[in-house]
Amino acid sequence: MKNQTLTGFTLSGELSPEQASRLLKLIKTDEELFKKISISEKKWLDLERSLASIQQEKESDDVIKSIPDLMVYAGYNQLNMDNMLEGYQILGFNWEYIYINESAANQARYPKQYLEGKTMPEVFPGIEGTVLFGRLKTCMENGLDDSFISSFSYADGSTSWFDLRVHPVPEGLLMLSTDITGIRKTNELLKKSEADYFQLFMKNPQPMWIYNINTLKFLEVNEAAIKHYGYTREEFQTMTALDVRPETECQKFIDTFGKKLGGYALSGEWKHRKKNGEIIDVEISSYDVLFKDEEARHVMIIDITQRKKAEEQIRLSEERFRALVENGHDAILIRNEDFRLTYCSPGTKKMLGYSRDEEPDLNSEQTYHADDWTYVNQLKQEVLNSPGKSIAASFRRIHKNGNIVWVEGYMTNLLHVPAVKGIISNFTDITERKIHEASLAKNQLYLEMAQTIGKTGHMIFEWSPSEKEPVISWSKNLYKLHGLEKTDSTDGKLLMEMVHPDDRRQLSDLIMRAYLSNQSQEVDYRITRPDGSISLLNGKLIPLPAEDSKKIVFGISQDITREKLSEEKIRQSQNLLAGYFNNTSEAICIIDRKRKILTHNRVFENMCLEVKTGELFDNYTLENRLQPAFYHILEDKISNALRGELINCDVLIPRKKKTEWWSLSIRPARDNRYAISSIAIVLKNIDEKRRAEEELRISNERYLYMTKATSDAIWDWDVEKDVLYRGDGFETLFGYNKKDFSGKMQEWNNLVHPDDLERVESNYQKLLAEGENIWFDEYRYKKANGEYAYVIDKGIIIRNSHGKISRMVGAMQDITRRKKEEQRLKMLEAVVMQTSDMVLITEARPNGPDGRKTVYVNDAFCRTTGYSQEDFLGKNPKLLQGKLSDKKAIQKLKTAIGSWSSCEVETVNYAKNGMPYWVEMSIMPITNEKGEYTHWVGVQKNVTERKKKDDEKKQLIEELTKNNNELRQFSYITSHNLRAPLTNLLAIIELTKKFTIEDKTLQKLLDGFAKSTYNLNDTLNDLIHILVIKENTNIVNTEVHFTSTYNKTRCSIKTLIEKSEAEIDTDFSAIDTIIFNPVYLESIFMNLLVNALRYSDPARKPVIHICSSIEKGQPVLRFSDNGLGMNMARVRDKIFGLYQKFHHHPESKGIGLYLVHAQVTAMGGSIEVDSKEKEGTTFTIKFKPLG
Repeated sequence: MKNQTLTGFTLSGELSPEQASRLLKLIKTDEELFKKISISEKKWLDLERSLASIQQEKESDDVIKSIPDLMVYAGYNQLNMDNMLEGYQILGFNWEYIYINESAANQARYPKQYLEGKTMPEVFPGIEGTVLFGRLKTCMENGLDDSFISSFSYADGSTSWFDLRVHPVPEGLLMLSTDITGIRKTNELLKKSEADYFQLFMKNPQPMWIYNINTLKFLEVNEAAIKHYGYTREEFQTMTALDVRPETECQKFIDTFGKKLGGYALSGEWKHRKKNGEIIDVEISSYDVLFKDEEARHVMIIDITQRKKAEEQIRLSEERFRALVENGHDAILIRNEDFRLTYCSPGTKKMLGYSRDEEPDLNSEQTYHADDWTYVNQLKQEVLNSPGKSIAASFRRIHKNGNIVWVEGYMTNLLHVPAVKGIISNFTDITERKIHEASLAKNQLYLEMAQTIGKTGHMIFEWSPSEKEPVISWSKNLYKLHGLEKTDSTDGKLLMEMVHPDDRRQLSDLIMRAYLSNQSQEVDYRITRPDGSISLLNGKLIPLPAEDSKKIVFGISQDITREKLSEEKIRQSQNLLAGYFNNTSEAICIIDRKRKILTHNRVFENMCLEVKTGELFDNYTLENRLQPAFYHILEDKISNALRGELINCDVLIPRKKKTEWWSLSIRPARDNRYAISSIAIVLKNIDEKRRAEEELRISNERYLYMTKATSDAIWDWDVEKDVLYRGDGFETLFGYNKKDFSGKMQEWNNLVHPDDLERVESNYQKLLAEGENIWFDEYRYKKANGEYAYVIDKGIIIRNSHGKISRMVGAMQDITRRKKEEQRLKMLEAVVMQTSDMVLITEARPNGPDGRKTVYVNDAFCRTTGYSQEDFLGKNPKLLQGKLSDKKAIQKLKTAIGSWSSCEVETVNYAKNGMPYWVEMSIMPITNEKGEYTHWVGVQKNVTERKKKDDEKKQLIEELTKNNNELRQFSYITSHNLRAPLTNLLAIIELTKKFTIEDKTLQKLLDGFAKSTYNLNDTLNDLIHILVIKENTNIVNTEVHFTSTYNKTRCSIKTLIEKSEAEIDTDFSAIDTIIFNPVYLESIFMNLLVNALRYSDPARKPVIHICSSIEKGQPVLRFSDNGLGMNMARVRDKIFGLYQKFHHHPESKGIGLYLVHAQVTAMGGSIEVDSKEKEGTTFTIKFKPLG
């Protein structure tokens, strides 16, 4: 008789052909369901057999009515479905939840008990209007299968994404759901990261490109490369890396880059060719990448053409300098830190009469004038204390012939420069000039006295044939007229700067006219003194006769400020006002209180008036002469100004073609009664400034985002001001806050590891000496927590027009993890070389027709296989396979390799000599820092000996199983054959009890016979009970409680407990509920408690303790007593044996512990015992792990 139950998910009996057809079709068409269903070989054959007879037999009353029935028949019960990670639910035609598993309930965010019996619209109001419900409804009404991805919004506003598969079933719809929210978020973040990286590549100011390593074809170029080389992006995409090189360098390029670099490489200097044919010098750096699944190389280019030209100019300059030094008349000397001469030029002998061989005499006190010796020593000390600074000096030396020689020049301390390591002195003989100056000084004194009396001063303009600008010298009194000190510069630029701007052109023209025409000129001009005061001078320019092809103009200036001050101030004020009003770039308009225009300048006219200059102003107001939109902007602000408010703001003004930003200033003007009589309106165009500020803001914002997007620590050092800027990366990488730094470079040095500082500074100074513009170093940098991080620091050096370093910009990258990984790899390499397991490493991907090649094997591999490293490197591991290799294991390996996942198998490999051996093999993929797969690592262990022992063990188990089956069959037959006669004997014994037997001997014999018969019956019942436990494979498990089981057992043996006066305490607080067979658990409690009471020590009161715990995920139950105990050394191996007795007791049968052990192990658990004689016994039962 067949039994089918939908709610309990149980089914027994055979399937009809229609049932089998439906089940087989469902399983074959739904791959996910096929993976989850476990079907025994017998039932699968039954399905196939039923299909063959489908046309001959149809039993409509036996057709399974639901998907759950089919799944139960296949071994897929409710417990399996409840534990599925995938959501599983059945919806009725009225959208009622007929069944829903735990995963689907969690996805719905409601308890399973709450959902069952309710409809979907009741649980999720408004769902009928969603796209999801529409698709489900279509499947329900039309009986269609469907699979799709859909979002679902919850009541709290959150949204999740699900992969859904829908099948029609007789009850309505079966829906399987997988939560893919996390996967979608990960994909979105990945897309954003790729977009950010591509943006950094495209917007990088240095030219960059990516080309295919094998074809050399350009795959991508950035905007800087397009701009610098002149090709369009489309042209680049048709070219190769050879097309941007001169033909002379193509072969060199192929020889150098025709192979993989294996990572970052600084490739040196090359020549490139632009689209216009120009050949440029470049420095490139490159590294290999995987770009759009192609092996590629990323290249960054730095144009060093100008640097190369500068280096050539420096070389020529050095040659010219050397020729000048060797042939010049100046004395050039180099001294060490003790001022001992290390070099003197040939000009030294011409100047002082001493040669290089006479160096002690040249450096002695006697060669200096006595009055200057103290000054010379002070000068030496100043030079020593001023590294890199040129110190001007002038003093007297004593010629070898005794004459005094005046010298003038500079001394520069370059002891710190490795290329010099000395103090350089450069002196010129000025003896003749000093003699001439002494003569002039006397005449100059007389002249100055005369000029002081007449409030005049003079200047001399002296032109040399080779100079365009004159050399100007001033008299002492002229300095005073200009308000200057004698030490101030008096070049032509200073003269013109002090002359009033309105008079500069006239004065300059008159000077040139006197120079060119040789005629005297006269002019009045104004000067602005350093204190801001203005003086009026009368100047006369008198040409003098030429000397030595020079032209000289003598100028005399007299202060006439007092005579014309009033007149000049008036004229100046008028000129300034008129000049500003008519020539300023600002738009100016003055109106009265009625908005009538009183006056305006041309800028205001061009900006907004409709009346031409010269037309009458009568009745012209702002309102009828301005564009309406412009007038409305001004009106409110004019009203505020008439109330005395000062207006300063920026406004947007509509013009003919566009709207522009203008700065607006409105000022009220008051009459002599302090009443506002007019308004001055001033407008200044600031459109370009505002737009530039906006572009700067966007640029700064872009830079900020870029620094935040990169993981590097960006820094920017203004060398001239010694101001160091640090980006946000310093907080991310090293834990510093920007406020922790003052911005000085010394702070940087303080954080470099002391062992690295000297090397880093030395490399930096060497780079400066060589004139390089790119700095690179690796060192340890102190973090905020006191630890040191390994960093790579790269910087670009920016030089000013004089070739001096003005700025450095760079980035620091934390490579601590890489350093530690390198150390770890060295340690692992040592371990791999010494391990007894075989290690084999191959390429990640096939690189040719031979597949993945082996790149490493350890010594253990060579010892086991007989192959040397030279034999096997470059070979495919398939070489180890043979006819006995496990095909399923090999296929499992192929599947794992295809999905980039780890795998463990056992198979047979073959040594070089052809001998097979068993290996336990595990493989795993290896990735680099970017997550790219680089290699496969395989670890193999030779398990040939173990496999031999396993085969022997398996054969032994098969023989024991066969013997046990035969013994069990014998037990069944014996118990069956004994049951009938035993029943008869028991019946006879019961009959004899009804009769009175007078013969005591006979009665004694009958009592003995009855006792033996009862014992035989108990033994036979125990044997049948044990066989039932051993053979029962369909044990029903359910939720049981230790507390209730103990209470029930205690009631059953209440009399025994009271008689023994036993003290029993329990503690089930750790765990009280497990899944177990309730009958077995009661039997376990009964046997262990009864044994503890029966075998208690007569000398003390029985104490029994029962407690539960959870150990390593397993429920554990312990029974401890203080009874007689056992000698474990004697009884350990037979304690759970059948009919084993360890103490004398009239009711002992030796079967209790055997039953406990059989019941525990039948349920997948284990039992252990610990006992000592006269101390007690503890039984520990470990149940199946939770979950």
